[in-house]
Amino acid sequence: MAREKKGKRLQWHPPFYAGMQIEFMEEAGNLIFETEHQLSSKPLEVDILIIKKDAGIAIRKEIGRIFRRYNIVEYKSAGDYLGIDDFYKVYAYACLYKSLAPHEDEIRTSEMTITFITRRHPYKLIKYLEKRRNYRLVKSGDGIYHITGDEFAMQLIVTSRISKEGNLWLWSMCNPVNDRETVRRLISDYEKNRNNSFYEAVMEMIVRTNRKIFRSEDDDMCEALEEIIEEKVTARVEKIRDKVEAEVRARSILELLEDYGEIPENLMGRVMAEKDAAVLKCWHKAAARAHSLDEFAGAM
Repeated sequence: MAREKKGKRLQWHPPFYAGMQIEFMEEAGNLIFETEHQLSSKPLEVDILIIKKDAGIAIRKEIGRIFRRYNIVEYKSAGDYLGIDDFYKVYAYACLYKSLAPHEDEIRTSEMTITFITRRHPYKLIKYLEKRRNYRLVKSGDGIYHITGDEFAMQLIVTSRISKEGNLWLWSMCNPVNDRETVRRLISDYEKNRNNSFYEAVMEMIVRTNRKIFRSEDDDMCEALEEIIEEKVTARVEKIRDKVEAEVRARSILELLEDYGEIPENLMGRVMAEKDAAVLKCWHKAAARAHSLDEFAGAM
């Protein structure tokens, strides 16, 4: 047998794939072999990964008291249902996350948690976990259930049952908002944090899914919120408009410069990357007056 060349690594997978088919040759008619089968056409990714900087400090928030160092969170939107295969998918993600650490057993299962968040109570999944996996669900708070019986610490959060007082924003994002007191609390909290992009994103979603109560004509607070949201929408529209106008102005500059020959890539890239309207306006005038690419570059 020829020796393996120094520094060249043997490729064991192709012959192993062939060897397995040899071993099952007599039953090949009933078997389908696929090599390096891709499990998903999409990148495998968890909804949220929360890492505690200091594993020794406990999380005070009730929905996060179970947290350890590495915490994987799976979220199902209001119209989705948390099923049996969802459980196995997220469980597999946790195993993959552990296994892909740089060093052997660097991440311990005792350092990890899995959290399932859903609005609809998953009766079928709970029954399955209790009967087939011998897990127990222990209620630790309103809508919060710890799943025991596995080396991973796990919890189920049913957002339709969690405390609104303790989880105002998560509750309001996942449930219909139909009372004015909740609206007032949301608006009051939002106004204190209106420059925070997190609050902006969640509030916009809450307003979109609860338009009726947020558009009540006889509620000054709701009207004020409409004005706040309108300001945010207007700001985004203006930002998009400015971006489009900058691109149009940049292309106009390049069209003028094309008369002087092929535009260097670095010059073209600099023009297209500029977003300041005042700068582009000056460059546009310079391009109209210049008699060569060098002259325009000097004017820039």
